[in-house]
Amino acid sequence: MNEVFYHALDLHEAKTRFDLLIHGEQKMEFWNGQNSWLASLEKFTETDGKYQLELVSNDWFVEANEIIGTFKVTAFNYIFRAKVINSNCLELISPLFRSDRRKDERILLQPVYKALAHVCLSQKNVIYLIKGNRIEEDQVELPILDISQGAISLQATSQQQEIFMDKDELETLKITIDGKGFVLNSLSKIYSVPVIDRRFSGKQFYKLGYSFNDADQALFDFIESRKSSEMEGKYYDDFSDFLKNFRIEK
Repeated sequence: MNEVFYHALDLHEAKTRFDLLIHGEQKMEFWNGQNSWLASLEKFTETDGKYQLELVSNDWFVEANEIIGTFKVTAFNYIFRAKVINSNCLELISPLFRSDRRKDERILLQPVYKALAHVCLSQKNVIYLIKGNRIEEDQVELPILDISQGAISLQATSQQQEIFMDKDELETLKITIDGKGFVLNSLSKIYSVPVIDRRFSGKQFYKLGYSFNDADQALFDFIESRKSSEMEGKYYDDFSDFLKNFRIEK
């Protein structure tokens, strides 16, 4: 579930975050509904009760009357809406919000990545039939559909699904994403459901869902990087929808 929560900061909190941004030399990302670009913040000022951001000159700003800006400091993402004054000056027309995404936000891996789960089976050999042929395996590789910081879903054929019917717990699970290996620990099955894949003539497969308690830090870093790269588009649209119903309490 891709859900974002917004927390409005007061003026002192907002000024602190902008000061950290200036001294940390990070850049802000802006979105006008069609395009995005980066710019550096030089100064945060208050004039007649209006709060303005002075930026390094960027001619792209003249293409929009209002834009949405976002940046990251102290491990948190911040977002706001601003009116374009000129090519290097913006005026805030919303509070500065800290945006908190659900930790169970799923990152789709297929078909962008070659992602596989390598399941080592407890018994030495598992025997099953595919189209009348006797197959013996001690390891099964399943495509990974999506992953979050606490759960993973796998794609299995009906024959493979039968192997996992009694596998409600897995001590570890090794996965690879574009050749990079990660290990998940203490997995518990949360569902096994049939799915009709309409892209391939209605072929049926099973979606197996497992939660996990721990994993390599490198995997969490990968998930966070994917979230950051998906900031545009829907993320900004969601914020715009949120602002339509947001009211500042007097």
